[in-house]
Amino acid sequence: MGMEFGRTAFSAGSEYVEKNINRFVDISALKYYFKVNNSYVANKIKLLLFPWRHKRWTRIVIRSEQNGQLEGFKPPRDDINSPDLYIPAMALVTYVLLTGIVSGAQGNKFHPEVLGVNATSAFFLVLLELVFIKTGCYLLNITSDTNVLNLLAYSGYKFVG
Repeated sequence: MGMEFGRTAFSAGSEYVEKNINRFVDISALKYYFKVNNSYVANKIKLLLFPWRHKRWTRIVIRSEQNGQLEGFKPPRDDINSPDLYIPAMALVTYVLLTGIVSGAQGNKFHPEVLGVNATSAFFLVLLELVFIKTGCYLLNITSDTNVLNLLAYSGYKFVG
């Protein structure tokens, strides 16, 4: 009886959280940016570190079979030029951890606050860059259907190097 009560409470709680989170963040749109595999990650990191070796820079589009209309772009695992959020997220975490290691290796006593301060400053730097890009597009009257998550992915690639 206790297990059944726990299951119903958990399902009701997860349904409530899912309903309220979907008001602010579209989970299905976010999942698109994390559709990667190992070969994509390796090839994308090579592309980011050695961009002069890459020849084709256009994204692969998905067209409707009935009328040939543009439906969108292929996910990152199928298109090396597609932006993803997996590599920027992992690069940001790696950056924060490496700054912590460097801080400890320089003879300073390591404090966990270093990780929090670096993570917060890096996160706000990306958000500030995103605000500048969107403000610049507004001021220059640039109308495009560029997704905010695309801009977030592109601005997060700076941590790979």
